[in-house]
Amino acid sequence: MATTGLFNSGAMQAMNQQKLHQEKGATATAQLSSGRAATTASVKPSDQALASQMESLNQVIAQAGVNAKNMSAVIQVATGALANIRDTLSTMDALAAQANSEDIGPKERLQIHNVMSNLRAGAETIATTTNWNGVKLLTGGAGTATVAAAVAMSATNVVSGTHANSFAAGANALSQGFISGVASAASVTSNGPAASNAFDFSVTIGDQTFEATAITPTANGLLKLVSTTNSDNIFTMTFAADVTDIDTTAELGQLQTAFTEALKLQGGIQPAQVTSLATAANGGFTSASVSTTTDAGTYAIAYAANSNTLVVQDSAGRTFSETVVAGAQTVNFDNGFSVALAGGFALATPITQIIVDVAQGSQVSLTSQTGALSTDTTTATFSGATMALLGSTGLKLNAISLATKADAALASTAIKDAMSSINTLYAQLGAQQANLEAIQGNLSTTSENLNAAASNYRDADIAKAITDQKLAEVMSEIANIAQGKALQQSAQLLKLAQQA
Repeated sequence: MATTGLFNSGAMQAMNQQKLHQEKGATATAQLSSGRAATTASVKPSDQALASQMESLNQVIAQAGVNAKNMSAVIQVATGALANIRDTLSTMDALAAQANSEDIGPKERLQIHNVMSNLRAGAETIATTTNWNGVKLLTGGAGTATVAAAVAMSATNVVSGTHANSFAAGANALSQGFISGVASAASVTSNGPAASNAFDFSVTIGDQTFEATAITPTANGLLKLVSTTNSDNIFTMTFAADVTDIDTTAELGQLQTAFTEALKLQGGIQPAQVTSLATAANGGFTSASVSTTTDAGTYAIAYAANSNTLVVQDSAGRTFSETVVAGAQTVNFDNGFSVALAGGFALATPITQIIVDVAQGSQVSLTSQTGALSTDTTTATFSGATMALLGSTGLKLNAISLATKADAALASTAIKDAMSSINTLYAQLGAQQANLEAIQGNLSTTSENLNAAASNYRDADIAKAITDQKLAEVMSEIANIAQGKALQQSAQLLKLAQQA
């Protein structure tokens, strides 16, 4: 090695070697502390890229496994409900067999029918309330959404009474909002002392109850019955011209009779039926669609000018509203209902009530990603198990009766057909659940293999890192000693120069 007065190559080389050994030692220390083979982007970049891809894929695989597990849980919820419905149907079948016997009389058979009706209501409740995250699994879901033809609001079978203190025929033109269905339970009660002339009226039309409180009947006066679920829905009737002061018990009886008579609620008579106003597509409305969370039924769509709020109402009077802007857009509501508005939609232009009929579906399908790719999906299908869907071809469970022996025989056949449908659905869901469990097992194995493969590229060789660290420490120390020796040569040269 050359040593001159200005340059000591041996010392420089020793210093460089010491730096290299220190860097190797630092790398080994970083590997030991992190567990990773590559501690900087410059170290094995291709291995880092491969490991990163595998780690990302493994996260997707892990989530796919969770999805499969969740879907299996959904099926478990549905099969649990189906088992309960099946048990209920078994009891109903036994009751049908009991009613289909001549050793009991009409009174006992009616009691059996009432028990069966309660059981049927319980089974219907199970079918209509079994849900997962807002999706009703056993109702059959919603079918297609169809815009109803334009019609004026009308009320058929609202007739003038034959008693005193009655009503004029038909619904008053001031009736408004979304009112659709057949009239049922109606009542009139005194609001205070008989002499007060004030009365409370109530009637159920379709899925809504309408009430009027503290009303004093007057000749040709109006009776405005307001929906208890939506005050915008008002059914209006007109008192007859012969209405006078009603301040006796007898006159109250006349009023009660006249009210039920006007709505044709006497037994065996087709009751009053109200049809809501429906207009053709207007104001920028183009179409409506539904999702798995939407119930079958009738819906009303309306927009008040400059309100910035589009409103959808169901037949029970429940409203769903969303803020809108001008122009083309799709408005999605919490109940899964969607409305498409055209580019010409303007905030200052109203949408007059549009009626949309959503057909009853036969099944609900839920799809989930259960693999690495977006196309790796699994679909679980849940057929409807409501009383309107179960039963024989010509007789569904919602229409069966045990009131007579002949009815009981027909009911027994319908119930057995329903039980067969439940068993088929249960078996189908069981097969789907078994498939999901197999998918979960395969995903778990895939995840383990991906982790092992990524480890080969990602993880540090601990034994080698420890060896490299110790060797680097020793070699760094040796280089330090060598540097010291080399620097001694420069010192000796300086001493000779001083002695010259």
